[in-house]
Amino acid sequence: ILTYAEKNGGAVITGSEPSFPGPLTIPEKLAGLPVTAIGSSAFRSCTDLTSVILPDSVTSIGPYAFHGCTSIASANIPDGVTSIGTYAFYNCHSLQEITLPDSVTTIGDFAFAFCSSLWDVIIPDTVTRIGRGMFSGCHGLESITLPTGVTSIGDDAFSYCASLTSITLPDSLTSIGNYAFTGCESLAAVTIPAGVTYIGNDAFSFCESLASVLFTGDAPNIGTCAFDNTPAAFYHLPGTSGWDAADYPVV
Repeated sequence: ILTYAEKNGGAVITGSEPSFPGPLTIPEKLAGLPVTAIGSSAFRSCTDLTSVILPDSVTSIGPYAFHGCTSIASANIPDGVTSIGTYAFYNCHSLQEITLPDSVTTIGDFAFAFCSSLWDVIIPDTVTRIGRGMFSGCHGLESITLPTGVTSIGDDAFSYCASLTSITLPDSLTSIGNYAFTGCESLAAVTIPAGVTYIGNDAFSFCESLASVLFTGDAPNIGTCAFDNTPAAFYHLPGTSGWDAADYPVV
């Protein structure tokens, strides 16, 4: 039995009694009300929940909504969802892939952290910020292309994504947070877009396979130990400024 609260003429799912086992399909209406949101902690720690299908009427997924649902292997995010809350799918370590619709504009910090089986994720161009810890500890994630409008990557966003071999950073990017890629031990190379003005402390530290870093613009502000414990060689393009040629030779 799903429990809900009425809000603004719609139903916000608050949980289930008892905790829901197996696959779950949430109906479009409850008691005649359209289901518009999955509330905060609605299915938190429902460890027997294996999959979830949300109706098209849902526009938001609240903080901690599926936090710790360790058996969820698949979850559809329908067109119309605009926001996914902090820690929404945190530690859903059976979740393998997820596609976010173009309607999504906001994804909370740590939303998909420690989804250790997640290997494929598609982020729409409507997302402009990769939040703190968003994919931290996603050990199965092998590659990712960030949307063309992303301007910032938050602290710890991809930290300890041990299988990540490549990432494409968009030209719109201006900042990379502290520890953003620390511990990405399979990352082989990275190209820093020309618009990046700040790279945080330990941003790429302990990337033990990182062989080359190419800067395509002027020298950014580079934080302490940003590339500590990496074997990388650093390069910059001709015609850019602020570089020490001894440490950052021209390509």
